[in-house]
Amino acid sequence: MTMQAKPKLKRQHGQVLMLAALFMAGFLFVTLGVVRLTLQSQEQLHVQHVADYVADAAGIIAARDLNFKAVTNRAMLANEVVIGQLMGLSSWFSMGSKTMENIALISAWVPYLGPVMQGVSKVVKGADQAIKKALPAAVKAQQLVLQLLQSAQFTFHAASWASSILTMQEIVEASHPEYELALLNHASLQSFKDVWMKMQTRRSGHAQHIEYIRMVAESRDGFSQKRTYRWLTLPFVKANKLGASEVGQQAGKVYWHAIDTTALQVGGFFTDKELPLGWGANYLQKKLPYKLKGLGYGGSYKVLPFSSYLAAKSALPIPGGHQVPSQYVLTDYTAPVYITVAVRKPANEETGAPKRWGVGRTELVYSRPAKWWPRADQAYEKPNLFNAFWRRQKAPVHPVELELLGLQI
Repeated sequence: MTMQAKPKLKRQHGQVLMLAALFMAGFLFVTLGVVRLTLQSQEQLHVQHVADYVADAAGIIAARDLNFKAVTNRAMLANEVVIGQLMGLSSWFSMGSKTMENIALISAWVPYLGPVMQGVSKVVKGADQAIKKALPAAVKAQQLVLQLLQSAQFTFHAASWASSILTMQEIVEASHPEYELALLNHASLQSFKDVWMKMQTRRSGHAQHIEYIRMVAESRDGFSQKRTYRWLTLPFVKANKLGASEVGQQAGKVYWHAIDTTALQVGGFFTDKELPLGWGANYLQKKLPYKLKGLGYGGSYKVLPFSSYLAAKSALPIPGGHQVPSQYVLTDYTAPVYITVAVRKPANEETGAPKRWGVGRTELVYSRPAKWWPRADQAYEKPNLFNAFWRRQKAPVHPVELELLGLQI
């Protein structure tokens, strides 16, 4: 009896290969998706970085413009004060010349002393004449500097506004040929031009002129503010020296007065008798008063009225004059000052690439470092255009704002 052999089973081949192929296809699909998302994220991140750079560049230009105006405003005040200093120096020498002339006249009969005092009088008079001759040109030079500073401010103001737009455009174009700059005009945003159009303005009007004169008066040095002291005290006799350089405005024009007087005051039963020794004065734009109440002009009119009258009557007029400078100052625009810009990449229908966009924001901040530049009164210093402490800093954009901006962009 014979037994039949069992048929051998044939091994199946190719199943693992098919599974591997499906796995590789899925893996490749997932990898391509991850790569695509990564590229899209990188592209979105790049657009956002460009927007941040653009906003930062605009903030730098705006802060630089504000600091330039602060420096030039300070320079205007300083050059205005120089006019008062020059006039005060001339007035002081005129008083000294007149004093030495009178002393030389009185001491002419004294042996040895008379010739010496006459020689001193001639030297001082020569110096006085030289200063008087140079004074109009020196004042004119300061007035020219004031005009140049005003022109520089106006030119820099316009150039900063224009260059900020050009700079932003150049950054966007250099970053990617398809990127576009969008200056947003949403109702909830400050306009880009507000930094130059609403935040600051040029001085004009009577109130602004008065404010300029006040700042100049407070900026005067000790010599210009008050040249007053007593140089002789004896029983029943005292000798005072009084004077100052005063500034004011009339019909929008700046005027300066400088006066210096000295006299002996001999005590009487009721009042002191004034014996004038010397006097000198000059004025720009407006004549000095002959009489005046109050302690202005270093107290000269109050303490030495007759000497002040003689000084005002013989005061040297300085030709020419100048308007109150039109400085740039901050308005009452108290809201935080932001510069918000957007950069976008339009959608590409051929490649199917979606639109990309990013929003950058920078804030203009005024901050005076108390550690390096402390105030004498320790008070908080409000933002102004007289100290160059402006800087920019990155500011966040609220997600709600981004949603609204996305509809516009």
